[in-house]
Amino acid sequence: MAEKGRLWIIVIIALIAVIFVIWAAPSQYYQAQGVLLPAKQVRAATLSFSIVRLESRPIGSKLLGYIHIERRYSTKKQQAQQQIWQLAQNLAANAGANAIVINLFRVGSVTKGHYIYVFRGIALYMPNLQRSPWNGVTYNPPVGVEF
Repeated sequence: MAEKGRLWIIVIIALIAVIFVIWAAPSQYYQAQGVLLPAKQVRAATLSFSIVRLESRPIGSKLLGYIHIERRYSTKKQQAQQQIWQLAQNLAANAGANAIVINLFRVGSVTKGHYIYVFRGIALYMPNLQRSPWNGVTYNPPVGVEF
């Protein structure tokens, strides 16, 4: 009988120790990490909210750099995508860009319940890029350029 009591006390102490270790472990928060690798041309900084997203690189645009961003999340979130896009805009704006072409924007699963967002794009400057009144983007190609 005394052996059973001692065994229960050991199990309870071990359980309390495991619960304490789980409780005391710090929660992990991953900040979005990004870098813009500049090309030969860099311009004065622009405003990040003026950066537009393009499908492909237009004729007459100037390459300012390559953007690489990664962020890890414990859940899939729309908020994560917005934060990554804002970081991409900030990096491009610091290089003087007014447009970004997205080459890759993907969510991958690292482990069960953990996702990694990967963004790859290029920062461009287009002298003929204008925002239209309905918040769209118009591109007026240089004179003499035909599509």
